[in-house]
Amino acid sequence: MFFYLNIESFFETKKLTLLLFAGSAAIIVFLFIIRKTPTRVTTDPFDYLLAVTGTIAPLLFRPSPGGVEGISVLLVSIGIIIQSLALISLNTSFGIVAADRGIKTSGLYRFVRHPMYASYLFMYIGYVLANPSTLNGGILVAAFGVQIWRTIVEEKILSLNPLYVEYKKVVPWRIIPGIF
Repeated sequence: MFFYLNIESFFETKKLTLLLFAGSAAIIVFLFIIRKTPTRVTTDPFDYLLAVTGTIAPLLFRPSPGGVEGISVLLVSIGIIIQSLALISLNTSFGIVAADRGIKTSGLYRFVRHPMYASYLFMYIGYVLANPSTLNGGILVAAFGVQIWRTIVEEKILSLNPLYVEYKKVVPWRIIPGIF
């Protein structure tokens, strides 16, 4: 539904952010399908609820009239570039639920421990700037709050791996270098 609504709206409005955001979602679905089996995965039902919420929340964004296309295209494009570089490093280690599918330390993972979530920050803000509405603003706040919570849950699982404990000493930032 999300993909269809955004592609349909792109053809009507020519808002490039709609096409970029829909394409990004399609790539994520593909990588989820081909992901590798984890060595360790959370067993907490709340972690599954959090993962599903974090995955579905941005799919609730809806095209809306108005907005600023220039800066929004730039932000979504930066987000997609960050996401692409993170996905290249993750390869088949991409997943939805907190799990250890191997510790990644190359590429953007040299600067932050969760570059995928950094990419979401750029893409969500860009989308909402291009499609401003109370609904989209609320989804932005809720979705990113959930993503931050997901980093905490993921790190709980990953920190059971001694390699990740060492990695955290080298890369102290979760999402934004120098801030968080």
